[in-house]
Amino acid sequence: MTRALAGIVVISVLTAFALVFVGMHAASPLLYNPSFDGSTPSHTNPAGLDKTGNNEAERLLPLMSDLLDSPGTVMVNIRYGDLDLAQRDFEEFSEMARSLDTLVVNLEMSESEIEEFRRMNRKNLEIMNELLNSTSRLDELRTLEVRFRDSNDPQAMTSITYEGEALRKKVRGLLTDYESQREPMTRTGEDLELDTTEYQESHQIFEEIVRSIEEEQDTRSRDLPVPVDDPYRITLRTSPPVVFYHDTLVISGFLSGPQTTGVEIAIFIDSRQEASVFTDSSGMFFHRVYIDSMSAGGHTVFVTFRDSTFSDIHSFTVETLPTTLTLASPSPGKGGYSAYGVLSAPDRPVTGAGVSILVDGKVTRKVVTGNDGSYQAVIPLAAGEHDIKAVFTPLGLPLGPSESGSRHIVVRPEDAPVTIPGLYSILFGAIVIAASSGGAYYYLRRRPGIPYRSLPGEFPPGEITVSPLPGTPGAAPETSAVPFAIRADETLEYYRREENSREAARLLFLFLRTEITARLGLRHERSITAREMVKSSEGRAFFSPLRIFTQIYEKVRYDRAIAGQDEKDRIGAAFSATAGVLEGDEH
Repeated sequence: MTRALAGIVVISVLTAFALVFVGMHAASPLLYNPSFDGSTPSHTNPAGLDKTGNNEAERLLPLMSDLLDSPGTVMVNIRYGDLDLAQRDFEEFSEMARSLDTLVVNLEMSESEIEEFRRMNRKNLEIMNELLNSTSRLDELRTLEVRFRDSNDPQAMTSITYEGEALRKKVRGLLTDYESQREPMTRTGEDLELDTTEYQESHQIFEEIVRSIEEEQDTRSRDLPVPVDDPYRITLRTSPPVVFYHDTLVISGFLSGPQTTGVEIAIFIDSRQEASVFTDSSGMFFHRVYIDSMSAGGHTVFVTFRDSTFSDIHSFTVETLPTTLTLASPSPGKGGYSAYGVLSAPDRPVTGAGVSILVDGKVTRKVVTGNDGSYQAVIPLAAGEHDIKAVFTPLGLPLGPSESGSRHIVVRPEDAPVTIPGLYSILFGAIVIAASSGGAYYYLRRRPGIPYRSLPGEFPPGEITVSPLPGTPGAAPETSAVPFAIRADETLEYYRREENSREAARLLFLFLRTEITARLGLRHERSITAREMVKSSEGRAFFSPLRIFTQIYEKVRYDRAIAGQDEKDRIGAAFSATAGVLEGDEH
């Protein structure tokens, strides 16, 4: 018997013993005892409710106080240019916001001023996220600006100036949104006798950040190189100036010059390329933008021709629409109770949005609305009384939050889901264990040590060796058969040839993961995510460029929209920066 098979047999025997032991007590389970105030999925110990509720209530006010202080902490680090620390503070802010969401649901405070505080805090979280992203991009622009000034590239400098102007308008709009939160957040905090000093000071810090960005942009605009005489000129028009969810924004314009038929015009929204269109025989161009996942607030538009001729910058505003969420009385059916409802904004359905179904104050199901705004979920309910409610929380959508009315359901024993008797459960579990053990044994015997399949840009196993970690007993440094720089360049070349942007980005990620896991001595390379790789690299020289690469990689890889050439160029540049530091780290 092999060691692997012996281990599987031991685990199977122990598991079967545990199931038999549980089955001996299945007929008369002890739900509660004096030393444990707990609950089961179908029961709650009444004696433990007051204690649990009091503990959660005691956590609530300190948590709200920390949430009032968190935006200021993030902005202080942004003001001093420490974006890595600001990112970590923002992640802590996000975690505390999730804790508040859970407490508000568990304490059933959905109709209180604390729920209003929670919603405003969510808005502050969105503003901080946008501010952090904008300032990170501005930091990248500063680096590019130095490079292009040294190379005397006026076209690139013009592009940077335009993107800087778009970001300036964006952070000014974020400040306006943040100011609108000031009075109600402060009032709620003072009503609860919380210290709001740091929260009010955060508004002053935000203003300082915006003024600094505006002064920097003014300097950038004054120093913009005077372009050579350009025979082309672009006029731009956006309509309407204010749009709502599921509206259509029309971007149109006219290119005048020597040759204007069938030429490509690049359209940028908030400094990111939205689309490319072609002019007609008269030099006109036209593009429609369907307002779906675009955030509420001010946005900027400009267009370019051949990266040298720029239009003026135009603005439009996406306004927030209120929503209505309904929930019909759930009806019994196969597998549980069927919950049905509709999420809508005024005169239009809300499609592809997440709705949470709460049973007795806890999230039980998460569903997505269809094309008509409807949603449906089957909820298994134990016998007894239950309160069911649906909740919609917009994430990056220009919509207001909403929730349905509560539906009270009394589940009769005959309508409750049928459970399998204890003896049958044990028998079924034993069959599953036996089948799993046999499958595992077959897998280990049939597939011993499958070699890693080389991807484009990778070299065959055995052709590359990696230096062992410092401090490894008896290890002598080895040299790579193929230099690191050549491997990185070939990977980048495959990336540029790959038309699918998501697959192309994955090629770069796989290369970095292989190199970094080897350097850090991480186990289970294939299961390591991009964020885990960044976290493990903290303190190393390549941490900062790797973090930037990961941010762009996740957007390209998982965003619903297909990445444009601008994002492909950015992730390629971030890969090159990370690889450059890794090459130095190798020696």
